[in-house]
Amino acid sequence: MAIVQQYILSPLSESFVLSFANTTQNKNLYAQSVDVDKFGNIYVVMWDFDEANVLKIEPSGAIVWRKRITDVRDSNRFSAVKVDEASGDVYCVGITYGNIPSGAPYFTTLQFQCLVAKYNSSGVRQWAKILG
Repeated sequence: MAIVQQYILSPLSESFVLSFANTTQNKNLYAQSVDVDKFGNIYVVMWDFDEANVLKIEPSGAIVWRKRITDVRDSNRFSAVKVDEASGDVYCVGITYGNIPSGAPYFTTLQFQCLVAKYNSSGVRQWAKILG
């Protein structure tokens, strides 16, 4: 279960706690990183061994959108998120598996590669790239 909690240090504001669980496949969710835009929207990345997730959450705690990246190896993980204040674009960085040759030309091992994705402020994926 991943938990996102907002702390507001003001007596006039309320805070909230959101919890997320993958109840259909009985897998843990891991929240990795959080960023906040100039409007107070919260962006969080999480993963569950099957997919990398990024969520946009309003200051009230309502989920605006949730986007996922999955692959056949069930290996995607987002570990960081950053919002561009000027454009509102959301950048996510993490890892994914890939077959990368190692050592002798006949050996291939399963190793992590860098996964980078960009979403606009509406949650539409602009691109996703695997580096490495």
